[in-house]
Amino acid sequence: MNSLENQDHKSRLQLFFVLSMGAYFFWFSQLEPPVQTPVEGTVTDSVEEDTDDVATVLEGSGAAVTKTTTASTVPFNTLPYQEGAFHFDVTSTYGSPQYIGLNEYTVLPEIQSWWGWIFSGMEDSWTPYAAGTDELKLLSKEGALVVLGENDNVFKDVFSVTQVSSNVFSSIATVDGLQVTQLFTLPAQDVEGLEKNIIDVEIKISNQRSEKVSNLWIGSMDKMDDGDASRFTNSARPQFYVEEELVGTFGSMFSTSFLELEDLEEPTKFDSAPEWFGIGSRYFLSALYAEDQNDLANVSTFKFGEGEYGVISTLSQPIDPGATRTIKLKAFVGPKYIDQLEQLGESWTESVEYGIFGFFSRVLLFLLKIIQAGFVNWGLSILLLTLVVKVIFFPLTQKAFLSGKKMQALQPKLAEVKEKYKDNAQLQQQETMKLFTENQVNPLGGCLPTLIQIPVWFSLYNVMLYSVELYDSQFLYLQDLTSADPYGVLPIMYCVLMFIQQKMMPMGNMDPAQQQMLKLMPLMFGIFMFTFPSGLVLYFSMNILLTIFQQWLIRVQYDDKTLLQEAK
Repeated sequence: MNSLENQDHKSRLQLFFVLSMGAYFFWFSQLEPPVQTPVEGTVTDSVEEDTDDVATVLEGSGAAVTKTTTASTVPFNTLPYQEGAFHFDVTSTYGSPQYIGLNEYTVLPEIQSWWGWIFSGMEDSWTPYAAGTDELKLLSKEGALVVLGENDNVFKDVFSVTQVSSNVFSSIATVDGLQVTQLFTLPAQDVEGLEKNIIDVEIKISNQRSEKVSNLWIGSMDKMDDGDASRFTNSARPQFYVEEELVGTFGSMFSTSFLELEDLEEPTKFDSAPEWFGIGSRYFLSALYAEDQNDLANVSTFKFGEGEYGVISTLSQPIDPGATRTIKLKAFVGPKYIDQLEQLGESWTESVEYGIFGFFSRVLLFLLKIIQAGFVNWGLSILLLTLVVKVIFFPLTQKAFLSGKKMQALQPKLAEVKEKYKDNAQLQQQETMKLFTENQVNPLGGCLPTLIQIPVWFSLYNVMLYSVELYDSQFLYLQDLTSADPYGVLPIMYCVLMFIQQKMMPMGNMDPAQQQMLKLMPLMFGIFMFTFPSGLVLYFSMNILLTIFQQWLIRVQYDDKTLLQEAK
């Protein structure tokens, strides 16, 4: 029969492995390793003339196409705009801003790790970082901030566009007795903060038919990547908030997701009006919201053409013959800064997908931003944040380490109890627990710091992965802290530090099988570190270095006799 101290070590080790395996399966279901690609593929072609009929566009889309003549197409026309936060072309295709880019951002560099290069056959020379200098595009040349339509017909190639003033654009079309006017007012050049990313949109629809007009809708769309989307790709997908739910998330088990383009072949419909709707990716969003939400009735995804998808919202009321309806909207076009999105409403902050530990992620991001304001560099800020977190958890970890040290010091007395009561297991257990109580030892105390810090680890992971504040951040040789370390320096350093910490742990009372399993932990966790964002591995490495230092101080300051005397 094993001794109680052996059972204690077993129970602690088993709990440790259960937690590790739980994290492992959670990782591969929700936190699969990221493969870094540039945010929003850059398109270098200009918007070209496209005069396909609306019915032709919708053929093969899976929608019930109404092939009635809507209007004659107009000659292609485009008006460029490049001021302030973004640039785009207002074209006759949809009478709306298209090909939208952000002036202050470039695409992320492409990452190639040395192990990935080896496994791929080493055909070309190894390039850890490539590209990353092209301008960032939120919507491609096929995408549009605002699209109008009726039933399954898209109002396309029918608009005449005009630049009214330096920051106001207008587009007009007549479609089957409907006169449509769109007015886009861009922010003034001297505004800052959220306002520089807001576009005022006014849509007037005049019904010149002899019957009511129903099923008119407003939408937003883009050409989507052929590959599957996930929490770790930068693919754009329809995204909207309706019925207190974020729809169009990238792999969340708690919300409706559009991971594959096949998910968009059939419409996903909601009978409630959306709080906002548009096209989103990991770090950026272009979305519309009505000033009066009662103007909209419902929301659904929509297939516009081959590879072209978006989201539409139907007008809540029909338009009587001879009547004119004015719909006022605003468009947010820009990065997903939490503090700016909060000004639009709590639902907008949900577009930053921090997951179930969102509260902790926001707290950690807040602390990071405070530190970064004083030290400028995000990498240095992560190191200082690690120190702050370590100080916060210091009393708890100190108590846990001392408990483990006391447990080690009690081993001779535990052996005496085992020998004395070897024929009475119940009495042996009672005397062992009495010994623990007298010396203030908690057998499971060493697991508590790990359990409490798990939300911190997952929260910081999401901060590294989804916070646009850290977008394109650099530190030493690392060109992007939100992607994996292509050199593998930080993961290797972490493995070495974990091995050193393991050597400081008492394992003399464990059986050989337990010791062997524990020795494999640096390798197992090391594999994770090779796929984690380098900023997170930087945090882990600094954290374990501080932990080693703390354990060393305890070993130096306390001997076994002192520990047991203090306990009494």
